[in-house]
Amino acid sequence: MENKKKPLHELPHITLDDIAQRKQDVLAAIRLKHMAIGDSAQRLVSPYTKSTAENKSLLQTFNKGFLIFDGVVVGMKLINRIRKMFRRR
Repeated sequence: MENKKKPLHELPHITLDDIAQRKQDVLAAIRLKHMAIGDSAQRLVSPYTKSTAENKSLLQTFNKGFLIFDGVVVGMKLINRIRKMFRRR
């Protein structure tokens, strides 16, 4: 237990097991820091992502509605032109 608490350079005899244990401890600490940084970054970005997604959804709904309306108007114009062609003859 004492070997884990003391830095390696302060131990009288450094073994491969000490080095391997220290490596595992450092890797675990790095993984924890990496997860903490990822969580912080996610929290910073998430409000903007959420509002952008809502705006994008609203814009997509408006765009679909406009395309449907435009399709109906173009269809009515096309039908009227076809009717006029047959009425003239």
